[in-house]
Amino acid sequence: MGHKKVCLECKISLNRPFDSVSELTYPCSECGKPMTLLPHRFRPPKKTEDKKWETIRFLIDNGFYYQHIYENVTKTVNGFIKLETLVNYPENMRDAKEFVEKYRSKTMNMKDYNVKILFQFHSDIFDEEMVETLWATIVDKSKGLYKLDNIPFYAPLVASDDVVFAEFDQQQQMLTYRKTVEFSGNSTIQVVLMDKSTDINSIRNKFEDLGCVSEKVNDGYFSMEIPALIDYKLIKQNLDELEQNEIIGYAEPCLADQHRTI
Repeated sequence: MGHKKVCLECKISLNRPFDSVSELTYPCSECGKPMTLLPHRFRPPKKTEDKKWETIRFLIDNGFYYQHIYENVTKTVNGFIKLETLVNYPENMRDAKEFVEKYRSKTMNMKDYNVKILFQFHSDIFDEEMVETLWATIVDKSKGLYKLDNIPFYAPLVASDDVVFAEFDQQQQMLTYRKTVEFSGNSTIQVVLMDKSTDINSIRNKFEDLGCVSEKVNDGYFSMEIPALIDYKLIKQNLDELEQNEIIGYAEPCLADQHRTI
């Protein structure tokens, strides 16, 4: 889950439906050309904003697919990744050219998106055994290391940008999660809409304004990413207020250490 199909020719972006078997290329319904797969954090401009679309094409052509990029990345002795200063993507060509030169070492190829990992777990929300597949980028294929590129819908104890160890499972016939080896510091929040008279997208937009993007499963449920550098206190205050007013219910299936100390 958590990707968008983008046609750079027609300047349109579509949310990719939740599934486990999709290919990586999609024909545009308007022009028939292959659409580009971008992660959940991509926010498309208006169709009429030609200059911004030109900038997006330039970034993609140079290997920047709106993956997270940080100014400082260090590893602590206990295996945790310390991330400092999340970089914002440029919206004009002048800044984009500087961006490409500065972060050229962090470019990636779209073939790195062709890895899906199976997660098997017990869901406390649904009280049943479940499976979910997540897209991941390759960190070290020979060692079975992959970085998650989705906000998990249901899988607990994992978050986007976590580096996990996965290996091919003969019974499942696909890469299967075994353990997390590096924690990104991001958190995952699951939100269920209780008040059906409330527009779920208005709630998602409220949290996006606070720096937390989300992906909707349906009109009654979405999963939200709390980036490592976001102060969770204000987010939790808003979640608690909505829950107390019986508008939503929420769970914290993956809460990073720094988000626990509020």
